Amino acid sequence: MSAWFSRRPSKMASGVEVSEEWDLSPREGFVVIDLETTGLSPRSDRVLEVALIQTDYLGRPTAHWSTLINPEGPVGATEIHGITDSDVADFPSFEGIADEVIKRIKGQALSAHNARFDIGFLSMELARVGWSLPDIPTVCTLTASRFFLPDLPQRRLTDCAAAVGIATTNSHRALNDAAVTVGLLNYFLRREQTEGSPLGLLGYAATAQYVQWPTAKARQVIHTSDRRKAAPIMSPLDETLLTALSSISADDLVGSGNSDAELEYAELIIEFLEDGKLTEDETASLRDLAESFGLSDRQTLAVHEKLLTFLAAEAWRDGVITQSERRHIKIFASLLGFSESMGKQVLDHVEVARNERLSMRLKALPENWTLGEPLKIGDRVVFTGCDDFDRLGLERRATKGGIKVISAVSRKTSLLVSDGSVRGNKAKSAQELGIRIIHPTQFSELLAYIQPQAPTREQPDHTPAVEDLICRTCGKDFQRISIKGRKPIECPACRL
Repeated sequence: MSAWFSRRPSKMASGVEVSEEWDLSPREGFVVIDLETTGLSPRSDRVLEVALIQTDYLGRPTAHWSTLINPEGPVGATEIHGITDSDVADFPSFEGIADEVIKRIKGQALSAHNARFDIGFLSMELARVGWSLPDIPTVCTLTASRFFLPDLPQRRLTDCAAAVGIATTNSHRALNDAAVTVGLLNYFLRREQTEGSPLGLLGYAATAQYVQWPTAKARQVIHTSDRRKAAPIMSPLDETLLTALSSISADDLVGSGNSDAELEYAELIIEFLEDGKLTEDETASLRDLAESFGLSDRQTLAVHEKLLTFLAAEAWRDGVITQSERRHIKIFASLLGFSESMGKQVLDHVEVARNERLSMRLKALPENWTLGEPLKIGDRVVFTGCDDFDRLGLERRATKGGIKVISAVSRKTSLLVSDGSVRGNKAKSAQELGIRIIHPTQFSELLAYIQPQAPTREQPDHTPAVEDLICRTCGKDFQRISIKGRKPIECPACRL
């Protein structure tokens, strides 16, 4: 075995010691695969590390093999995968290990967590060196978890592992992740063996032995686009939105009736945005990833819209939208392929929905109401003084009830709440504009009988911008969602 291949011992997630002596004889079994990559796009990013674990037909591990790979360019997000440029400097390119990979997976079924991602990268790396990857029976443990673990709120590898009692580590290296995936595969196969399932996973290993592999390299090697230049990173997401991302589930973005590809794409987006950062080049990578998953623009944008709406709803949860939250929602809307105004429209749409929910719980004004014009959901109020009247508590009650507490008086202000202790610019402006000034005790009574506001906003236009293009390969006209960053120059058919 060449010196660059891993020789470290490994204990699988099931606690079974496995050998590096790979059995290449014809046998029914699986190869669990996990890859570390420089980014999300199979077309423009590269594989950094590959780990393969051989199992029997029930997913019981028997051997493993792994190696780092020189991507012939920057390694990407070291903070995620832990691999540096110096780590891979003396390792071979994928071309140097392609034959080792092929001989180990030939005749075997495959398995991975979010398999569409790993198989997509593997297929593209093989195509770069002239090999075509056939259609191999593949168990995606993420997809299988929808049947075997239907109530999971999140379906990351660590989430699924915890649900079935598989220990994990903080390491995000390929062999560790592959070992955890082996544990999941074994769990799902045993469940199907004892309980049955409509997935038919137990037949995959036998079917894989009949897959026809190419006997020689293709005449034409697939050449992919050059790696993108590093782009400036936008400031990290507002802390509230970043916290929200950690709680969102892929199921929240796709629903139960959507395809497995949409679920897997949504899961990757959530994982990808865990650091709260997104660049225009990474947006283009998301587009490449969606195409490699076979998703249409409509399906992709549906996932993006639900993500944006989820973030907007979380930003509104405390009843206040900060300038930071508003700015980041707008930036994400643009980077996710929508018009620049989409972020504002989604925030407005969420606010309207929130106000409608609040309106359903409001009390009618009593017949003996004597406090004049009542507060209405969406009214803007300003405070001055009132420290002796629990100003903070009043502001929180107002916000919770759908009233906007703002800092400066303007023509849009409904009330100025003042105890008379401060004679400043707010009171002066309110008097000049004819804005009603009330005592905090009266304001507290008004809060008990907030009234609904008649809807005045139009429903947001969620139509994304579309551009007309000509494919440079086949010359046909096609349309694409307009996204900042690298412009598409090939139609979807020619990009496969």
